[in-house]
Formats: sequence, structure tokens, C-alpha cells
Amino acid sequence: MTTVTTPITPERMPWTHEGEIPTAITLYAGEHVPLPFTPPSLFHPCNPSVHFDGWQWRCSVRAVDYELGLTHPNGSSSKNFLLYLDPRLQIDDVVEMVDQSGVAKKPDTKVRGFEDLRLFSRGDQIMALASACDIEGGFQRRGGWGSPEMCELATGRRGTITACRVIRGPWSDIPQKNWMPIEDGDGRAVVYRAYPRLLLYPWAEQGAKSAGEVRGFYPSSVRGSSQLIRFDGGWLAVCHESTRKPLAYRHRFVWFDKELMPRKIGRDFVWLSPGVEFCAGLAWDGKRLVASFGKNDREAHLMKVDPAKVVESLHPFLY
Repeated sequence: MTTVTTPITPERMPWTHEGEIPTAITLYAGEHVPLPFTPPSLFHPCNPSVHFDGWQWRCSVRAVDYELGLTHPNGSSSKNFLLYLDPRLQIDDVVEMVDQSGVAKKPDTKVRGFEDLRLFSRGDQIMALASACDIEGGFQRRGGWGSPEMCELATGRRGTITACRVIRGPWSDIPQKNWMPIEDGDGRAVVYRAYPRLLLYPWAEQGAKSAGEVRGFYPSSVRGSSQLIRFDGGWLAVCHESTRKPLAYRHRFVWFDKELMPRKIGRDFVWLSPGVEFCAGLAWDGKRLVASFGKNDREAHLMKVDPAKVVESLHPFLY
């Protein structure tokens, strides 16, 4: 095996590739593990977030009552479920993550429930970073639709959402989707994107901290998907790039140093096939590297990848 050592600068970033984009199965010797979870009637599973706390494998799964590409004049609802997985990553138990905080239960709203959880540990507690719309005092989009806002969720026994802290600041008038928490970090920082780098310290006096403009959310960029997990002396995450027409996602592994600077980046790939694939989870038990992703907002999947191949594929990134 030969490790690629040619540095990549932002100007040389291979944003697009000609020809067929490789899958994680071919690029990282991936092993696909479907999640055979059936939510309540009229709901579909999507956007799982896998997590390993050193003892227990867990995976949250969002369930939605809408279909991509269709209009929903009456709005949409999300429910969340916590799957307890055995060492073979098979489902051992399922519980609904009942919201006792009441934050995402504002009556007469168009978008209901917490969206796209990312599980992470803070000490002995399982937390989640999520987004929610139509929160009291939140920003409104045209048509009366609430703008997504970032929320930190605390869970209790059996996955109950016991508390929610809405994280607001000067950045809150921009939809707050896809912030990446740091697994078992100091709890101060979250990451929105790797390039251009955008960090946020929502619980500290520093406020927003970025290598570029805080408002530069929308230009093509390598941005939030999974959590950041401890890996190889730093932090590893799955990030994505997307196109709107057609709606499609490409993914990359990104390695950050201890100061949360992106230092290495892999080439783009899809998990199973091109289209809407959304990764909200990454976990590592010292042997297995496991990612979780949804497809077309109707399916939930896991993918085991070879950590040696991930390391080998990372290019030095000159920020």
C-alpha cells in the first residue's frame, strides 16, 4: 500500500470527479449493514446516528412522515428512536426518544419534532445535537415556516429527552442544520464545516470563531455530517458536499488535529449509490469504524469500513 502524500490546497481541492464516483464498499472495503427498523405507520426511517461509548453500541433513527420532492401544506413531523445494538451491530432493543422537554412541541406549527440527531458523550451522559423548527422566539421563513435552530439534547434512562437547550447567537438567522458535535470533547466547540473552516463556541465568551465569514454557509464547501470522534491522535469525521439540482450528496473523510484544524482529507465517495445519502453518525471501537447514513429520507443503514484504508486514503491538506 502507498500513502498519498501530495498536499492538497483549497485551490487544488478535487471538488468534482469525472466518471463514476466510487462507493464506500469499493473504496474502503465497506460492509453494508441494513438497519431493519420499522417505525410507526405512515413514518419512514432516515438519517441514523451511530454511537459507541466504550461499552454499548447505540443508534438514533429519525422517522419522518413526508416524502422528498412533494409539497406538504400541512407541514411535517419527526419522531426519534434509540436502537440498542449488540456487538454484531444487530438490533437488540428499540425505544422511542420521548421528548419531555416540550421545546419542539409548540402547538399549531408546520414542522414538528427534533431533526437529524448526532449522538455524542459528555462524561457519562449521552447527549445529542439536533435542529428544530418553529421554536418559541425563533426565526421565521417566508410562508410561516420556522427556520431550523441548533439544540443540545440531554437524554435520560431509556433514551428519554429530558432537557433541551436552544443555542442562539448572532448566527441564528441562518438555518442551523448539520452542526457536528465532538465526541467526549470538552463540550465547548461544535463544527459546521471543514473548508472553509467554521467553528462555534456557543457556550463560551468567544462566540463564533471562523476561518471565514460566519455568513458564508452556502457556497460549495466540505461541511457537517457526522460527529467528530477520537482517531489516530486527532479527530475523524465524515463531511459532505451537495448539489441542489439534482439533490445529491458526496462524502469525504476528514481528519482534524487536536486544535480542530482540518489536516487530511479523502476523496469523494457515495455510500451505496449516487443520490440523497445523509450521514449523521461515525463510531470507532478500536477495531471497527462504523458510519450510519440515511437514503432518500426513507431508509437507515450502517456501513463498516476498513480503518487502515481510510488512513491510507487521506491526503495532507494545506489549509
